[in-house]
Amino acid sequence: MVNVDFLTFLKFKPIVREMNISDCSDKLLAWFRENKAVFTMKKSSEILDPIVEDTEERDAVVRGALDSLEEYKLIKKVTHESRDFWVLEKRIEAYKQTVELNETLCMAISSEINEFCDMIDDHSDYCQSTEIREKDIKNLLIMYSHFKNTLAKKEKEEEEDKNDID
Repeated sequence: MVNVDFLTFLKFKPIVREMNISDCSDKLLAWFRENKAVFTMKKSSEILDPIVEDTEERDAVVRGALDSLEEYKLIKKVTHESRDFWVLEKRIEAYKQTVELNETLCMAISSEINEFCDMIDDHSDYCQSTEIREKDIKNLLIMYSHFKNTLAKKEKEEEEDKNDID
């Protein structure tokens, strides 16, 4: 399969839309991944600008997301000299999740990955539906990225062709 730096692949792109705690939590985790630093509310604009322009609303969403991440024991709030700081409990890469998948979905995942392996004539990443692993999910993301980029390239070429005709 194509070798892609998985953390680079997952970088968030700014999307202008309403913000909620779940979205903000994802942005905070991305911030911690990139900065490996202590978070303070002074940095809230780094997370949500320009998505949430109102400072009070932005801070409320960030505070809710911080509380949520603290409930999951991903970060810990530390108060020092009457200032609040949020720190990762451990390296972000050390967190694992357990996901349960039914056999129908596992078979579909396996089928798509194996079909892609056949297409590129590289069978080193074949997977079995009875043993879906983290690398298989990464491969699905790589496949998605490949097809998304292919589609974007095709759309750009069609737009350029259309502009050439005009």
